[in-house]
Amino acid sequence: MASTLAQALASANAAGGGSATAVGRAVAEAFAAGGGQASAYAAALAQAVASGGCGSVANVLAAAQAAAEASGRGTAFASALAEAQAVGQCVRIGR
Repeated sequence: MASTLAQALASANAAGGGSATAVGRAVAEAFAAGGGQASAYAAALAQAVASGGCGSVANVLAAAQAAAEASGRGTAFASALAEAQAVGQCVRIGR
């Protein structure tokens, strides 16, 4: 499942615009929900970064971070990113 989700994240990232924003919001919501949803997205993000580097998910991560911070869930976002250690290097929390 992580592989399929990683491909979807990278595709939305490459499409940019509304696609990246919508998927970024879904990532932020999953991270806020915690549990299995957060773990699945964290694993997929880590896999996407391992395959294509930070650029492969940069737009999605930026949208996810913005959505999380706008909704007051920046801490949940940061905690979920800690689970996907390789992804943490791609995002600056508290810019």
